[in-house]
Amino acid sequence: MALFLRDALRSLGPLLQGGLMSNMIAICDGTWEENITGAVTCDGTLMQVEDSYFKWLPSLTYEDANELLVAIGALYATVFIYLLVARFINDQKPD
Repeated sequence: MALFLRDALRSLGPLLQGGLMSNMIAICDGTWEENITGAVTCDGTLMQVEDSYFKWLPSLTYEDANELLVAIGALYATVFIYLLVARFINDQKPD
């Protein structure tokens, strides 16, 4: 499970002494827990995710993103209309 850490960087201990960025992605092989002060801690092994981890993902242009959003919207609208029609038909059946 990945989590963006901003307020919980205290959990990283020695990694922060080198002056790392305040926004990073960390992975915990255990569970994330929030203590009383609001800091998030990991009860397992905490690892920082390198930028190269996401390099295998293909880049997405604005045009590709728009096409994807249109397809998702069309699918959502189709399912919504189908459910409305099915509900209307079921309501019209005599008891």
